[in-house]
Amino acid sequence: MSVDDTNPEAVEETMPETSFLDTLKTSYFRLFVATIDTKGDLAYKDQASENGPFAADFTTLATNFDLGPLAASTTMDGYVSVIAQQNDTQDILYYAESPSGGETRFADPVNLGMPAPVSAFQAAAAARGLDGLPNVFGVSDNDQSIWWRYQNTYTVGTETMEVIPPGTDTPISVTANVPQPPTEAWSDWVQIPGNLETVSSTNNADGRLVLVGLNADKVPYMNFQSGKDPFDPEQWKGWTDISGGLSGFNKITIAFDGNDFVYIFASIGSKIYMMAQTRTGADVFTGWVLLASFADTVSEFAVGLGANSGLYVAAQVGTGTDAPIYGMRQTQSDPAIWGAPTIIAHLTGAHTLDLHPQANRQLVLFALDVDSHDLRCIGQVLPDHWDANWTVLGSGIASFAVTTDITPNAG
Repeated sequence: MSVDDTNPEAVEETMPETSFLDTLKTSYFRLFVATIDTKGDLAYKDQASENGPFAADFTTLATNFDLGPLAASTTMDGYVSVIAQQNDTQDILYYAESPSGGETRFADPVNLGMPAPVSAFQAAAAARGLDGLPNVFGVSDNDQSIWWRYQNTYTVGTETMEVIPPGTDTPISVTANVPQPPTEAWSDWVQIPGNLETVSSTNNADGRLVLVGLNADKVPYMNFQSGKDPFDPEQWKGWTDISGGLSGFNKITIAFDGNDFVYIFASIGSKIYMMAQTRTGADVFTGWVLLASFADTVSEFAVGLGANSGLYVAAQVGTGTDAPIYGMRQTQSDPAIWGAPTIIAHLTGAHTLDLHPQANRQLVLFALDVDSHDLRCIGQVLPDHWDANWTVLGSGIASFAVTTDITPNAG
């Protein structure tokens, strides 16, 4: 794996006028932002139209939540789901859009509770599993133990029925395989052995979930689901130390590109490192490769899928006045080659970043100011060029999560 920092203009890309999502006449594709404000209200807003601006106001979904953790995901059917932790009971509530519509956009929440040994979660993640159904992960706030709960899949059973074949009046018995709903909609909370402070997830090419995180000593670990059959009980291979001789990790995250490869990114001081699968679907990764080095500390970074099916990294360097945001992207000609970092925006102060593609696959960068609690976003215009000004989405925001709504027969 190499990093091309000699000629950032070597590959000239043209943003597609439309993406394959634009051809889905029965669906829409809009970015969805869930927030918890400093009063503990859970709210949301999404784009008013595909690739358009966000709605002017937030819609309150519920009240009385902890300021974190918060996670959002897209269900197998393209609907939005959100998890958040109640302030009084510390229970995890799972909200999902109601496919039947009606007066309210979201169905009544499912109370996922809290594992018996745990008082509260300090971090959480949500993702679709091997069978496409929701998985929820939580990190205990007292001992950093890792917990997992998932929606149970249907099983395959048999059903015998009487049918009359064409051309005859004589019924015959036919036995067919039919789906059968699970006895319980959700699993119990399951502890995944190990202890981490943070957790990040993505799907492998074969659908298996892959997790990465940092422990209290800032050592990075990775864990793969071991099975490939969605009807088999879910299991994990176990945590693997992926520090590779490096130390001082600040943040680690995982992402899946458009060429079916999983990548892991980490920041250490003023540097960003990267590792990737050696082949599609493999459990084996390369060693760490230096992606970029800066003059100041990388205070935050985010990863998103770009228009050319390659990944894009946005990194804030420093936290002073007009601290630069650098963008780095995989080139179209070779996913293993990255262009040189380019300044795409500026921010003042510390921020939490998130990066997501919209319907035309141009990216939107979200930034939450950890001191002022203002949530802003900025849109990509061309691969290396972004809007000149930030748009303020809301104020008094304590935490946020972004996902995609691809709701059938809507819009």
